[in-house]
Amino acid sequence: EKGSTPTSPSKQISDGEAAATTTTAAKEGEAAAAAAAAAAVVHDPTILDLVFCVDATSSMGSYITAAKANIRSIIEEIVASEKADIRFALVSYRDLPPEDRTYVTRVDEFTSSMRTMQQYVNALEPQGGGDGPEAVADAYHDVVFLPWRKEATKICVHIADAPPHGIEPRGDNHPPGWDQWDPLEMARAMATSGITLYSVGCEPALGQYRHARDFMVSVADITGGQAVPLASADKLAAVILGGTREEIGLDKLMSAVQQDMHEAEEEAAQDLMCAAAAVPEEEISRRVHSKMASR
Repeated sequence: EKGSTPTSPSKQISDGEAAATTTTAAKEGEAAAAAAAAAAVVHDPTILDLVFCVDATSSMGSYITAAKANIRSIIEEIVASEKADIRFALVSYRDLPPEDRTYVTRVDEFTSSMRTMQQYVNALEPQGGGDGPEAVADAYHDVVFLPWRKEATKICVHIADAPPHGIEPRGDNHPPGWDQWDPLEMARAMATSGITLYSVGCEPALGQYRHARDFMVSVADITGGQAVPLASADKLAAVILGGTREEIGLDKLMSAVQQDMHEAEEEAAQDLMCAAAAVPEEEISRRVHSKMASR
């Protein structure tokens, strides 16, 4: 449960320190992964514990349908692969009071039933959230302390459109040290526990933050996983199953995403006969989703 293990509190940092933190985290990724590999038990590829960690705040409203569809697709493909022993779990999160008073995290425990997992997913509803950053660190803490099976291959898929508290230069309503947990320390705890994290960024919302993409890439690197945009999340089932290791890293796709955003803004401005700056964000988002999905 929360508070089981003391960790360093997260800290509000400047732009330069935030950039240095994510760069350092990326460089430390190989060392952390190597240490985890040396300490970890040999995992049985026929035994899989798969957890989805999902931002359930109101800003996810335009992405939640696609997120649910991708989760269902991954589950169905993995079950169809006839792995001998599979369990699923869901950790959803919002934010701490006063930003959100519904819940901080909600854990739907491991189940071997695909129907039960589908019910978990169907119950996901975007609500609340307050300021931009969300309770990512608390969700990571819950992921680490789930009852993972020692011998299982351990996978966590994190789907989000916003960063954790403590890394952005603006839009964070909480003071330094507000979070009880440090998200990078929690990512390192995943690596030590043999949990591989795949981070799924909801674009273009994630790109509105200065350090959110760097964070998503860094935590995936720390655990030996990959970072991908939501439009490519359907490929994760094949990656998890080991059928392909194609490079679908978020950092490799960012130039394409930026181009899509620029084109979508120009096209929308022309269609709506208005200045590019006046195009509603929802319209740009819809067009970017369409472009990315058509690839």
